[in-house]
Amino acid sequence: MPDLTSIEILSHLTALRAQVSGLHSALTARPDHAPAETETASFSLGEPVLELVDSWRTRQPDVPTRAVAVERMVEAFLDLDAWVRDRDEDLP
Repeated sequence: MPDLTSIEILSHLTALRAQVSGLHSALTARPDHAPAETETASFSLGEPVLELVDSWRTRQPDVPTRAVAVERMVEAFLDLDAWVRDRDEDLP
């Protein structure tokens, strides 16, 4: 493989910077992905649950870490729980 010239390296770095900038803009433009205050929560999960978490996260387009996957699952559960409560309140 031939050595890259300074111009070629700069071109690759510029393209990479544009991609990273675009990704950052897309993520921060979504309110559900805005940086938020966080607090560390420590808990243990059994191997069967970890296998389910790993199976779910590997099917996601961005393959999140286990911590992010669990956070998303909890948020989805809470959203679903709120929806069910709202729906039940509307029933006669």
